[in-house]
Amino acid sequence: AMPDHVHWPTRDFSLNILRQVVRSPFDTRCRAHPCRVYPVTGRFQLLAHTREVVLNRSAKCVQLVEPAQAVNQDNRISERGNLRHVHNTSLNWHSEREPYERCGKRGSESWSAGGVIVTMNANRRHHAVEVNDTVTEICTKYTYGLHESHAMQISLAQPGKTRIGWIGTGVMGRWMCQHAMSKGFSATVYNRSADKLQPLLELGAQAAANPKAVAEQSDIVFAIVGFPKDVREVFLGTDGALAGSKPGTVLVDMTTSEPTLAQEIAATAKAKGVAALDAPVSGGDVGAKNATLSIMIGGDEEAVTAVQPVFEAMGKTIVHQGGPGAGQHTKMVNQILISSNMIAVCEGLLYGYKAGLDLETVFKSVSVGAAGSKALEVLGPRMLARNFEPGFYVEHFIKDMGIALAEAEKMNLCLPGLGLAKQLYEAVRAQGFGRKGTQALLLALETLNNVKR
Repeated sequence: AMPDHVHWPTRDFSLNILRQVVRSPFDTRCRAHPCRVYPVTGRFQLLAHTREVVLNRSAKCVQLVEPAQAVNQDNRISERGNLRHVHNTSLNWHSEREPYERCGKRGSESWSAGGVIVTMNANRRHHAVEVNDTVTEICTKYTYGLHESHAMQISLAQPGKTRIGWIGTGVMGRWMCQHAMSKGFSATVYNRSADKLQPLLELGAQAAANPKAVAEQSDIVFAIVGFPKDVREVFLGTDGALAGSKPGTVLVDMTTSEPTLAQEIAATAKAKGVAALDAPVSGGDVGAKNATLSIMIGGDEEAVTAVQPVFEAMGKTIVHQGGPGAGQHTKMVNQILISSNMIAVCEGLLYGYKAGLDLETVFKSVSVGAAGSKALEVLGPRMLARNFEPGFYVEHFIKDMGIALAEAEKMNLCLPGLGLAKQLYEAVRAQGFGRKGTQALLLALETLNNVKR
């Protein structure tokens, strides 16, 4: 028996309605895949971000869907470079050639399923579909599916007009969002621990129940959370920000996360007409409080330019590093530089203590010379005061070093200094200090050397 749905992929095509499009309400015949119906006369081109077309025999419509909504996987047409071929032999081909066989050349393909004849017409400029050569119905999972142009429309962020969303209002996120609000951007906020929202609510922010609800009320959605699994959940989950985003929304992940995940989010978002940037930061809690963060950005230049006014509210050094994932790769460079430096800072101070020196006077001398560093400048005084509260959590730093080591392995790089730093920080966590600041490395080195203070 002929299945109700037959699939074929349409990646790499753009959409342009060539004839009149009349939109109608939700069609009850598409209950299996609820969608808005678009009667179309004649031919149409396919969406650049549409991954498959589904020929729905029972509803007699063509349905544009994302891979996650696909059904009858055995009927999917496979992809082989620019060539596609059909696995389902029940399709009746009107030509011996495979569809798309001569991508970029003139040609035509037709096949039928359930009495509906579909013709694929290819020329040097586009591929088009014609169903029964009459008025047909296009069902699309998302209302963004039919636009006069496939170009993404992103508006420049403007105080008093652009609405921002913020997911993750912890040690750094709270200050970053607050600085944006102080510049005139209204905010909708979400945090798993609702009590951490209070300072922002008192400044006029609105609370949301989940990341999806944040996105529904925002033009630009920022997130700074803990781990890659959290990033995936808040952006790509069922109640994630992408699920609530409309075309033209910009998603900005400021978490230090995996470059490959950044690329996945960008590609998935683009399929919905949404832009996504990876924009991790450096500067810790001090940089967040003082709006002096270094922001490393990966993604499309248009989206970076649109978000620039908000970035300027929270950072001092804002650099577009390249395409999706480039921001995260740059942050890995940053974390590698910090990792070995932290060992040196802690070992130096431990040496001074064991030598019986006054560490306050030692600090005055070494912090301004060739040995000076941001880690020594910011975290040195905290270590002298035995203050190990977090500006940046040990467990998050371990996560970052793990990502850097995994990426290095993919590139066949040996980074022994980074490997040593990660092992020492694993010792810090094993001693129960995973939720302390990175300066708690001093505690692990003291234990290693049987130094009791």
